[in-house]
Amino acid sequence: MEIKQSELLLDANLELYLPMDYVADYSPDKVNCARVGTVNFISGKFGYGLCASGAFSSSNSIVSHIVALGAGSFSFGCWFKKNGVPTWNYTPTIVQVGTENPRAYIIAAKDTGYAGFYTYDGSYLSIDSVVNVCDNLWHQIVAVRDGVDLRLYVDTVMVSSGSGSAKNLSDGTVYISNASAGNDYMADALMDELFVFSRALSVTEINTLSSPNPIDKLDQYRRVRTPGKITGVNIFNG
Repeated sequence: MEIKQSELLLDANLELYLPMDYVADYSPDKVNCARVGTVNFISGKFGYGLCASGAFSSSNSIVSHIVALGAGSFSFGCWFKKNGVPTWNYTPTIVQVGTENPRAYIIAAKDTGYAGFYTYDGSYLSIDSVVNVCDNLWHQIVAVRDGVDLRLYVDTVMVSSGSGSAKNLSDGTVYISNASAGNDYMADALMDELFVFSRALSVTEINTLSSPNPIDKLDQYRRVRTPGKITGVNIFNG
């Protein structure tokens, strides 16, 4: 059955959506989202995109907040583009949900650029791929936790999977282009169309979100944010 982007945008489990279409200053408290330090918005996959360039740290990032995902199912992802594999010592983090402990995050690994999906609460449950997402091309990266199963998709293709005890994500802070520890580095990277769902997305739904008709263009479906939850709101054009 066909799934329309408008249906996903109105999904009650859509906890956060950032199209990155920033064109002017905005009021962070309006949407519970803050631009910290210096970040740039240039041409992205669709419209504008977030540019993390230079010496990027937690002092230069986007931070938002959602209802804690707990030990339940969830999905989060974005479009990502980076020219050249990371070479620094720390794990380069693309998106992190939760504080340092516990947390779930997508990485581009040091020296390889391979996409990975990690969850942590004092011990790790993680899956790695052998897909380089740092080749100066746009890639959609989506992490899914479905019960005790983890799945990682790159460009709608599942590239890794695994299972184990679900980590309880008791904090709803979302760090974009960096991690809470502030020791990660995603220099010269672009991001676009970030989303967090508090349920597992199907392959069909992931395909829908990868369409060249991005959901942020469907402004008629925008809804008012409820406390602690951002649903279907265009953060940067709202």
